[in-house]
Amino acid sequence: MLAQFVSGVATRSLPLLTLGYLGMGSLTAQAEVKFEVVTPGVLAVGSERGNVLRTTTPAMLKVYTDAPLHLRLEPPTRISGASPEADDTRKRATVIFSGGQVASDDPEPQFRLPQGMTELVIEMTIEQSTLFRAGSYLYQINLSSVP
Repeated sequence: MLAQFVSGVATRSLPLLTLGYLGMGSLTAQAEVKFEVVTPGVLAVGSERGNVLRTTTPAMLKVYTDAPLHLRLEPPTRISGASPEADDTRKRATVIFSGGQVASDDPEPQFRLPQGMTELVIEMTIEQSTLFRAGSYLYQINLSSVP
């Protein structure tokens, strides 16, 4: 079972893969920001029980901004899926960049990007008590601007 995510969106499918997008909130008031997908990421079932989706190949993005930018990383949001999401589902996104890394479950999941180009590496883990049934699963991460 494989999944693919591009620019922060994860999908799981058998046999087809779906691409998505990265939600950015409203950044236009702070800076002009452009994203370039360098490498799409891949998720796969990461447990023998079939209840964990984990990054096997991280997504890589180039972010271009004309001013320094302060961002908050939100946990992955489920957009769609072949089976209902369990109430106890734990979702975690991690962004790795030249200044360090931040995870969506950190106490303060915020980071700053300098003016210019920054490469981001994005990883995800989705874990629930029940199995992921065969089908498509779409998860999205959002980066929100912080004043």
